[in-house]
Formats: sequence, C-alpha cells, structure tokens
Amino acid sequence: MKKIFKSRYSFIKNAVLAAVFLPFSTTLLCGTDATFSGASNKTYYGRFRELPLSEITPNGWLKEILLRQRNGLGIHRSESGYPYGTCLWSGQIPKGGNPKGQNWWPYEQSGYIVDGLYRCGLLLDDSVLKTLGDENISFVLSNPRPNGQLCLETLGNIQWPFVVFVRAIMADYEVTGNPQILQSLTDHFMALDVALHDREICIIESMCWTYGHTGDKRLLDKAENIWKNYSDKTNPESKKYSQEKMLAGDRVQGHGVTVSEVAKQPAILYIYTGNEIYLKAAESFFNAILRDHELVDGIPSSSEFLAGKKAEGLHETCDISDFTWSMGYLLMASGKSEWGDRIERGILNAGMGAISKDFKSHQYLSSPNQIFSTDISYKTSRKEQIARQSYRPGFDTECCSGNVHRMLPNYAARLWMKDDNNGIVAALYAPSEVETKLGDKQIPVKITEETNYPFSDKIKFIFNMKKAVKFPLTVRIPEWAEGATLTVNGAKPVKVDSGTFFSIKRNFKSGDVVILNLPAKVRKENYVDNGVTLTRGPLVFSLLIEEDAQPVTDQAKTSRDFPGWNITPASPWNYALAVSDIPVEVKVEVKDTEGFPWKSDNSPVVLYAPAKRVPSWVADVSTPSLPAPGFETSVAVEWIKLIPMGSTRIRLSTFPQE
Repeated sequence: MKKIFKSRYSFIKNAVLAAVFLPFSTTLLCGTDATFSGASNKTYYGRFRELPLSEITPNGWLKEILLRQRNGLGIHRSESGYPYGTCLWSGQIPKGGNPKGQNWWPYEQSGYIVDGLYRCGLLLDDSVLKTLGDENISFVLSNPRPNGQLCLETLGNIQWPFVVFVRAIMADYEVTGNPQILQSLTDHFMALDVALHDREICIIESMCWTYGHTGDKRLLDKAENIWKNYSDKTNPESKKYSQEKMLAGDRVQGHGVTVSEVAKQPAILYIYTGNEIYLKAAESFFNAILRDHELVDGIPSSSEFLAGKKAEGLHETCDISDFTWSMGYLLMASGKSEWGDRIERGILNAGMGAISKDFKSHQYLSSPNQIFSTDISYKTSRKEQIARQSYRPGFDTECCSGNVHRMLPNYAARLWMKDDNNGIVAALYAPSEVETKLGDKQIPVKITEETNYPFSDKIKFIFNMKKAVKFPLTVRIPEWAEGATLTVNGAKPVKVDSGTFFSIKRNFKSGDVVILNLPAKVRKENYVDNGVTLTRGPLVFSLLIEEDAQPVTDQAKTSRDFPGWNITPASPWNYALAVSDIPVEVKVEVKDTEGFPWKSDNSPVVLYAPAKRVPSWVADVSTPSLPAPGFETSVAVEWIKLIPMGSTRIRLSTFPQE
C-alpha cells in the first residue's frame, strides 16, 4: 500500500448542506454542473482540485499500460535519441543533438519526459522512476542562480523549458510536502520580469499553484500582471489572446501546442481569483478551437498548426498531451462534465492510437483516418519530416518523444479529485483505487473502483474505512450516457441525468457499494466531410485493417529491440457504410477477454456493420480524403469488423456513407 500524505491545500471549512442527515441516510444532490453550497476560500475558487499522486493507484488495463510505458521507452529512453540519453535536468545537457534546434530545446524535451516518468513512477510506486524524478528535482533546487532563478545560466532568461519541468516539482511537493520547494519557487518567480513572451507566460500555471500553497499575494498579483501585459490588445505578439478576442469565440489559428498551453492560463487565474471573466474567456476560446479544428478522436488538428477539420487530419502527439492537460484545468475550474468527456475521448482514442501497445514506439503525427503509417505516408516538402506518421522510438524533432510520457500519467492523476465539501469526485473513469482523507474530520477512506471501463458500462465503487464518515461522493455522468443509473447497497436504482455531475452525501461505512451504470449505445456521428463515424460510449470505432508491418532497424533512432515500423494495409479498406438504422443494422459483440484489452485481436467490444466497397476510392502511399458525394459502390454488402480506435495502428474511423 502506498503511503498517504496529507494534501497541502489549506481550505476553510464550508457551510454544511441544508439538510438533516440520519445515520447512514443518503441525500442525492444533482445538477447540470458541479456546484456546491459552501463558500469558497480566499485562495481557491475552482470546483474541484487535484489529489497527490501518492493517493491514487491505477489498476487493471491502466496499470498495465503504465507498466508498459515504464518498461518500454521509459527506462529505455535513450532509444528515443538525444537528449533522452543525457543527464536531463540533473546537470548541463551537452551540445551535439539536433543541429537545427535552439539551445533550449533539449531542456524542454527533457522537462516533458522527467515530468511524465516521475508521475508514472509515483502512480506505480516505482523506485527507478521516482529516483529519476528525485535526482532531477534535487539538482534544480540545489543550484539556483544568484538572483534565485532555478534555470541553468545556459538557458538565459527564457522560461518555457522551466514551465514544462516545474510540473514535476509541483507533483513532488504534493507528495512530500518539502518546504524548500515553495521557498525556491517563490524566489524564482519574484526574480522574473512581467514582460514575458509567447509560451513563457505559461509560468502563470506554477506561479498560481505556489500562491495556492503559500497565500503569498505577491505571486498572484504578478501572475495577473504577466497575463495583463501579454494579453493586452495592443501587444502585437498576442492579438488572439486579448480578453475581447477570447470572449468573442472567433476562429483561432496558431501553433497547436502554444495555443493549448497559453489559452488555459485564464482558467487557472479564475481558479485562484474567482474572477468569472477569466473562466468565460478560456471556455469561449477552447470551444472555438474545438468547433473549428477538433477531429473525431477528440483532439484538434495540429500538424504543427491548427488546420481545420478533415477525416485524414493530423495532430502532434504533443497536442494530445497538452490539450487534455489544459482541459483538466477547465474541468477543475468550471465543474462541467463536458470537459471530462473531452479528456476521455482524447486520451482513449487519439492517445492510445498514437502509441504501439508495447510502448516501444509512437507517432509524431497521427490521425483518425490513417491507411498508411510509413516513412513516406506523411506528405511534406521537408525531407527530414517524412517519417513523422510512422511508429518510431524517436523523430527528427524530439518533443513528442518526451511529451508522450505525460499523456497517460496525467489521465490517471485526474481520475479522482476533491470538492469543496470535503468530498471525493470521480472525474474520469478507469480501474483504480484512491486513499485519502474525507469528511469534516478528515477520516482516512479507501475507495476501490472496479471496472473495465471504457469497454464496460458498469463501474463499482467499494468503500473501506475504520468508521463511518459523512461526505459527498460525486460522479461524472457523460453526455452520451442516457439512461444512467446509480445504486447504493443494492437499493432501487436512481436515474441520473447525462451531461452532469451527480452527488450523493451519506454516512459511508466500510463495505458500502455504489454501482454506476453508464449505458453505452452505438451512435452515428456526422463529424466532418459528409462522413460518418460510429462511437460507443467514449470510444471511436475503426475498421480493423490487417497490417503488413515491416520493421525498420537500420535508420536513426531505431534498433533491433526498438524498431520503427512501416505499416501498409493487407486487407481492403475502401468501404462506405451502408447504415441508416443503428439499433437494427449495427451488431455489438461484448465479451470477456483475458489479458490486455487494447490489443487489436483482444478487444472486449467489437462492432459489425454493413458496408460496400468504393472502387474509385484508391490510394498510393498516403491516406486519401473521403470521396466526393455521388461516388458509386459495389453491389455486394459486406459485414465489416470495427474495434476501438485506440487498439489500432492503421485505421479508417470516418467513412463515406452510401
């Protein structure tokens, strides 16, 4: 059992809900979003807040994929190439890597991987990965500049690499409570100028976090001044981030990672100031991005720049990590279930689809529709980028090979959160356990979440504590879960509305069981290009295409044990769906499977749908666009097999419709 550390947030007790509770009685609290009757304190206005990673234990498939991350490119990170075989942040990274990279690139890339692997280590209670984090964090804290800044002198004054690395320091403090961290971070922040540029202004994230732990108002004031200075509509660097522009919901253009990272800062400022205009600006901005650029797997197109909606649109693996991380702040700030839905869709489809399931390779660019994944399947005039859609241990630009390690640990880290009524929130779903202190008297409680979600509709919460504790349990009811029910200790099921958070407050005792049923029905979504996609619950389903997979072992950043892969289709793929009535025409096979459920031949859920081939829809080496309306199909109807997108490497997720 992992040691439990007291959360370092200092919250004022809230008013008790206006109800009389008898011993072991239950009060049901529901609404369109998660709002609570207690008044927020002076340093935190978010609806939810994160837990220390030491309080969350992944189980089932989530633990398995984190172990594969650890045993794959995690402890063999040098297979991804420079700078992953260097000292990372525990010293000065030697030169000699990417000849086109700027001097801060290796520190950004190293910051990604240290943060991701340290969080992975905390979740798995793994000594190797925890030692990696400890060594890097200790070096940084022990070697400040004379003015208090924590970056090495070789980085100059640029803050973006530290923005990335400091997330590992934040995770460390939540677990250890090391007081040096708060003092060192305060010294660092107070040494900064407020006139920061581009992604540097994302230092607001850790600055506000430090304020939340110290109450040092200077930090919050400085964070607001940094944002005010940067987002001023007269600042030519940041025209799209003026408050007026963000609130307007205009079409957003720009570099995907930058847009994702910068645009969440107002949501973070709302969490620590309570100023509603910040939250409205962030939500409006992200909704505009999703409206105009979101692909069917939940992540905006971004190869490298936002590129609109296309069935074969691409996104960087960095953007899968960064957009879902940013949406987590919108979830914590607003308490709206939609952001949890979006995080799950992004991670379980785009995220799982961008990695090989042994975690020995990943894509730099991935797509919901990728018939080919080879050295030449990504069309570009830049020769050094041609392999970016193949699965490889590393690429010409190294950022995604670091950031891919943050994706799943961050998902696990936000499965469980706290509310402002000393209660617990099941914000995202996966097999797991949480051990934390709940109720007004902060009594230790263990909750085991038994589920095979997202393949299963059923989520069982089992409670264990030494004595009864009164607190709210809040669960997210996804928008797609129409007809959801919640049952307490076998009593009559209670219907709960989809697209909400639903709370029950009761005297929980050891042995209590709460069962949440989230009916996952097959849906037909007309997402883009007049195409159609089949989904079930949070999962996007893709045509199971047989692979002709050829290993690549003789190119840079490939080896015999960690090859790259050129994958082309070995079975027909040019199908149009012949579906009009989903309940009748799509067959769902749900079965018990042994072993890892994300393997293409081991999915617990399989769909079978009628389809016809489109003879004129052909391809040479790259994935084609959907055929224009008016295409002709073959006469014969075939029943095609679809599996979760995250279980595939090549796939067709958006189909033309007959």
